[in-house]
Amino acid sequence: MLIDLHIHSNFSSDGEHKPLDIYKIVKKKNINVFSITDHNTVKGVRDLLDNVKAGKIMFIPGVEFSCSYEGYEIHLLSYGFNHLDERYGFLEDNFKKIKREQAVRRARKLQELGFVLKVEDVLMHAGEKAASGVTFLNVLKQYKENRYKLYDYLEGNKSKSPYTNFYFDFFRKGGFAYVEMELFNYFDVVDLLKDTFLVLAHPGLYPECLIENLLVESVCGVEAFSSYHDFEQRNRFLKLAADKGLIVTCGSDYHGKSIKPNVNFINFELQLDIQNKLIQKLESLNSYFI
Repeated sequence: MLIDLHIHSNFSSDGEHKPLDIYKIVKKKNINVFSITDHNTVKGVRDLLDNVKAGKIMFIPGVEFSCSYEGYEIHLLSYGFNHLDERYGFLEDNFKKIKREQAVRRARKLQELGFVLKVEDVLMHAGEKAASGVTFLNVLKQYKENRYKLYDYLEGNKSKSPYTNFYFDFFRKGGFAYVEMELFNYFDVVDLLKDTFLVLAHPGLYPECLIENLLVESVCGVEAFSSYHDFEQRNRFLKLAADKGLIVTCGSDYHGKSIKPNVNFINFELQLDIQNKLIQKLESLNSYFI
């Protein structure tokens, strides 16, 4: 059985494909269970459910929230909710305001670094979505004055995955254009959504010293199988899950080949005991066969 519970559509600020196109790819790849987990919005979930008919593939409504903890941006996955739940609209509206302010401050930081950039161009390019690393790189490269500074991402050794590399180099904590931004507190979001299936996304991207603190009682899953984890990390999180009685999930964090060319849909099967525990949990949630 193939399961991919971490996929982004173009309702994310950095997703390439429409939800219906993702569904078609999922069918072609014979994936049995999947979820669309866009950044801070459930609009992609709603769009897909409005445009598909009943079928044999299990679809789990999902979303990935960007939260703050100890100065780091932590991603929390929520699954199996009613996609019309007003809590998600509340979170989405507030995230939109926070992310707009973050975009303005990032743009000013890039200007201070010598990039030619207009804040209004970034906001216009982002539209109704948050301005992501994809947004910024696409806007920056429109100015010929920035080409030299962007050489590594456009033609050099980081050009095979330019958007991911640009984001990691500039916007992650410690990056050249990092700005301290208070997102929703991680534990506040956990408390608000504690009746849903909450999973810590790609834990290998966070400092190891934070992981234990993030796995509070209401967070009952950990994304041990991730495109970002090597074999050693995967085994470490599998052991952690076993020790703490957590459910193991798997997710590619697929955004589209033009956005993250090194990230494809999940192409491995879970061990039977891990798979059975996960499926048992998913079957208890709001889900659809499409």
